[in-house]
Amino acid sequence: MARLSKGRMPMAHLYKGRMPMAHLSKGRMPMTRLSKGRMPMAHLYKGRMPMAHLSKGRMPMTRLSKGRMPMARKLNHFPEPAILTSVKCAVAKEHWRKTMDIRNINKIILNLLLLAALFLLLFTSLGSAQNIYPKKDLVFTQVVTGEGFDSSIAVTNRGTYTYEGWLLFTTGEDGAEWNPIVNGLLVTGGSVDVVIEPDQTKIFYVRGTSLKVGYAVFLSIDWSVDNHLEGNLTYFNSSSGEVVDAVGVPESKEFYVSSLPYSNFYDVGLSLANPDLYGSGPADIRIYLFYDSGEIATQCTLQMASNAHMSRFLSELPWENSLATLDPVTIGKVEIESSVAISGIAMTVTDGASSQAELSTLSLDAAPQLYTVTMDADNGDVYEGELSLWIEGFFVKGYMHITGVNGEYYDDAYSYQPYLVSGQLIGMDMDLSFYCSWWPTTQDTGVSLYIYLPQYFNGSNEMTGYWSADYAWDQGVDPLRGDITINNTMLGD
Repeated sequence: MARLSKGRMPMAHLYKGRMPMAHLSKGRMPMTRLSKGRMPMAHLYKGRMPMAHLSKGRMPMTRLSKGRMPMARKLNHFPEPAILTSVKCAVAKEHWRKTMDIRNINKIILNLLLLAALFLLLFTSLGSAQNIYPKKDLVFTQVVTGEGFDSSIAVTNRGTYTYEGWLLFTTGEDGAEWNPIVNGLLVTGGSVDVVIEPDQTKIFYVRGTSLKVGYAVFLSIDWSVDNHLEGNLTYFNSSSGEVVDAVGVPESKEFYVSSLPYSNFYDVGLSLANPDLYGSGPADIRIYLFYDSGEIATQCTLQMASNAHMSRFLSELPWENSLATLDPVTIGKVEIESSVAISGIAMTVTDGASSQAELSTLSLDAAPQLYTVTMDADNGDVYEGELSLWIEGFFVKGYMHITGVNGEYYDDAYSYQPYLVSGQLIGMDMDLSFYCSWWPTTQDTGVSLYIYLPQYFNGSNEMTGYWSADYAWDQGVDPLRGDITINNTMLGD
């Protein structure tokens, strides 16, 4: 708990005498990071970096700086649809015909353009609503500079290969570029090149000449699994050139749903960011406010533009019901639901002695969603159960119980350890694959269970997909196959 003088808190612009928003104007436009000679069309390179093979899969930083090609790294991992192969073949055939028959050149050019357009459409449709790869990327959604505040970001490369990427700065609810002073140099274009050798630690001192709040993203440029980034941020509050207080801040997690209990409603603020690296668009956010009894007191809706940053106290949110008309909400919780993955942390600011204030930070972690499960097997069996899932960026975790088969339910279903669910969410395709040490129809034989939900959306009440179970030890038993339906049991809760 750091002691910070009133008027000099990181969220100072949210308090009485809050900072004017003038710094967000002056002709700045959202998404300016795509202008000034950068390469917004980088996704046309099939998600690959030119000449990457000459630098062990990485481009020289001189090419990547100011280019900001997140798609160059990200699209690499999507499997190439079969139809793309036929498109490539068609392009090759047209090229051969062009060399053999110059008279058809106009028709060939037209066909090539159409095929290229189809290719682009197919590839860009594979986009994802998530942005951050844990341990490869880092986000800090509350970076503060100016008026006695500095931010220090410490990062280390836990790996055996050089980490390369960018440090991107953004500020304001319009997602404007931010050019603070980093390690004594003024940032240009809102980005700093980052190179960290194995086990090396680097410090990025972020300063400013006026009070400003925004967020920072460390974005890796490669798919190497032998370099990983870990780090934290520290605020320093200085007076007369001397540091008088400091508070540590963890990295901000990416989530679709997060739940935050609190002990004093009026002390809590949210710092959220929508670092829209893939063009998923604005984040439609709904926030529920709960009494300590578990009843919903009120709710509100927000929309965060691409790249936007938002820092507000809970009491400043546009609640549907006036707080003055509600029963006291001093103790309770807020639940945040977003249409796309966003990142954030929470902060508490409480009055202290001697005209001081106490500041602390709280993590906003992914919260579980609960589902009932019906699995119809091809052999006629029907399995029923319960499933909980929480989504951390691209990673999915959870628990699962089978509670009954063919209408007969187990009295002791919850006395068994639940299945430990793991998987991934890429775009709207959810793949879950995990081991079940016990299966109802062959209790002495474990199975490897795979579940595929092709249109997963956090706000959906019902979703369908496919499942299969392969017996881990008894090779003489045919695998199980079938359809699965999951129903959300806590929408609106």
